[in-house]
Amino acid sequence: MTRKFRENGYAAESLLGDTAPIERDERINEFRKGRLKFLFVVDVLSEGFDLPEINLVMFLRPTESLTVFLQQLGRGLRLSPEKECLTVLDFVGQSHRRYRIDRKLTALLRHTRRRIDREIEQDFPNLPPGCSIQLERVARKHVLENIRNSLGNLRSFVPEAIRTFESETKLPLTFGNFVRETNLSPTELLKNISWSEWKDIAAGTQKVNDPDLRDTRKALRRFTLRTDPVLLSKAQHDTTTVVSEDAAPYGLSEPEAA
Repeated sequence: MTRKFRENGYAAESLLGDTAPIERDERINEFRKGRLKFLFVVDVLSEGFDLPEINLVMFLRPTESLTVFLQQLGRGLRLSPEKECLTVLDFVGQSHRRYRIDRKLTALLRHTRRRIDREIEQDFPNLPPGCSIQLERVARKHVLENIRNSLGNLRSFVPEAIRTFESETKLPLTFGNFVRETNLSPTELLKNISWSEWKDIAAGTQKVNDPDLRDTRKALRRFTLRTDPVLLSKAQHDTTTVVSEDAAPYGLSEPEAA
């Protein structure tokens, strides 16, 4: 990138993790003074670097770490008297079909449980005060297609997300953690396939061999719609509550049945 920008007449330099300290200080100093217009960095300046005048951030490689993403974005979010806005150019989403742009945008919202495609359509009403995101018409179309393709094709998305879940999130792979991190609807996730079956598909195994599996799928779909705290508490200790077909339909407690 440094070479290409120089070829097109722009003053550009690069900083790598192994750049000598003296060279690093010189290039940062030139960048601060404005004599160096573009500084391309790899594994440096993600945190602990403050230059409020930065008004352009370019993402040129994928990262599945929300912490790293926000740190890199934060380099340009400092306020400066003569800076009207920050321009963010993300070239990764178009290059990598599996790039989770929905997670990156959701991380910026105050209410993360909102569907990110609705947020985009409504011009991000749940951003923190004083912030705004404006997507150009064609960019908005591409972003929405990326998100809906990722979340709509569960057969492709879910197994891949399961395989990489623990390495990307640093959390144990549980159904609760998975739903919270991916923002997928539990009802849609368990519509035709149980959680154990999803993990089987991801691992390429066939460990699930239950004669009551068909009934269990139906029961899980019903159970994802339950909101009664008595029933949910009971189910933590008695799994028959989930598949029960007894009176007070599907084991509903009196508050919910009422």
